[in-house]
Amino acid sequence: NLEDVFLKVCRAEDEKLVGVSMPPTMASMRANASNGQHLQSVTTAQTKKVSHSTNTVQRFGALIEKNFISLYRQKMLFLIQIVMPMIGIALFCACIGGKLRDLDVVVYNEDSPALLSEIFLTHIDNKTILWNRFADNGSAYNEVKVGNAYGELVFGPNFTAALMARAAATNLQVSDETIAMSTAMFYADLTDMNIYQTLFKSLLETNFAFMKDMLNRSALNPKPNIKALNPIVNVNKDPIYGTTDPKFREFMTPGLIVLMSYLLAIGLTALSTITERREGLLERSLVAGVHMYEILMSHVFVQIIILVFQTSLVMITVFMFFKIDCKGSYLLVFLLSILQGICGMCFGLLVSAIAENTRTALIIIVGSLMPYLIISGIVWPLEGMDSWVQWVATPMPQTLPVIALRNVIFKGWGLKRTLEILMKPIELSIESIGLKSDTNIRRMSSGSDSTKVYPKDSFDRFGDDLCKTDSVLNVCPNNGSEEYSRHKQISFFLIIQSL
Repeated sequence: NLEDVFLKVCRAEDEKLVGVSMPPTMASMRANASNGQHLQSVTTAQTKKVSHSTNTVQRFGALIEKNFISLYRQKMLFLIQIVMPMIGIALFCACIGGKLRDLDVVVYNEDSPALLSEIFLTHIDNKTILWNRFADNGSAYNEVKVGNAYGELVFGPNFTAALMARAAATNLQVSDETIAMSTAMFYADLTDMNIYQTLFKSLLETNFAFMKDMLNRSALNPKPNIKALNPIVNVNKDPIYGTTDPKFREFMTPGLIVLMSYLLAIGLTALSTITERREGLLERSLVAGVHMYEILMSHVFVQIIILVFQTSLVMITVFMFFKIDCKGSYLLVFLLSILQGICGMCFGLLVSAIAENTRTALIIIVGSLMPYLIISGIVWPLEGMDSWVQWVATPMPQTLPVIALRNVIFKGWGLKRTLEILMKPIELSIESIGLKSDTNIRRMSSGSDSTKVYPKDSFDRFGDDLCKTDSVLNVCPNNGSEEYSRHKQISFFLIIQSL
């Protein structure tokens, strides 16, 4: 049988190797270990012997070559890693944040004679609203109910006459009935916030255009000043930052750049490290005399090269093809994206140390996606979250980089302001635990009750919910040392998370 054949082959090989020094077998090594010779000292001596034959530069170059060969053998994975960020950001810019068009609205006009109501309809922006006339109110209302239209605009009977009486009234002496008859009602489908806001804005602009048109047609002498219709509070057409017509695409783009750099670096680092360990390359490298820090640095070097290509393609897509204006330095945008990728590498190495296989690693990576996307200020501003969510979100790896990148792109801030944003949690944490002399915590006593007084603004947006503050100082009730201990724990947590 096969066992006999294998035994004969082994004996034949033994006869050929007579007189040749063979490496120690496990049995002989165990025997030596029982005689006081430790197995670890033997392997360490062999490792040192091998490691002395090459220097760090040679080993580092060999590891980099090994990593590139591994990527070359997985061409599809390498291509996906390079192109996927560009495809993702291109799809986002093409699909998200565009102006809504061709929104169906039904119109029921009961006005007789329909003079002013028809003039009002001519001022509706036909690119935004497609309005269709219906002969009866029930059919028009049913179109909205069944989902064929987003709203119904209704002009009541005697709309023109009531509106003219309303305009001719002196000293605003108009009855409630006249006001109701001269008002067009809009019954909307409010389930989609973006569509409703677009319809409301378009109808509001139509209202102002109609009123200006009526003043221009009036026979008043002297002619009224149309600017009198302007709102009391008006947004300056030359804002300090940004534009008067902001888009949701511009708000989310910096966050997606940061998130893609972070997540793709996690995936590639974790999967490549786990694959190397599963195939035995890690153990063979260590036996060959390679140090662990050399393996780590070789992975970082290769990942940074991939990050450079990824970030370059993403920036070309965002700033050249989709014409998103960058007010700040392109180099600073590039460096922030690279640093986020390096942060993702660190987390990827942590995942590879925790996960035993690629399946577990993928579960961890996918599971971390939603918290990062939701609470890091990428989709919605931090100011729209509860105070305790802001406290949790601030130390997250993406929160402050997203804010910093958004300020660089749209406000033109430089390196100094960016570093102030990124270092703020560490600075506030150091201040709050009393490590800076100018912010030491003072105690005030009043009878049996005492209070701890913190410097004003030391908890600005990073823990205001912990204290009930007055208008001058942040004063927290002192119930023994429990609150102070909790405050120190929070401070250390912020320091660790920020680092």
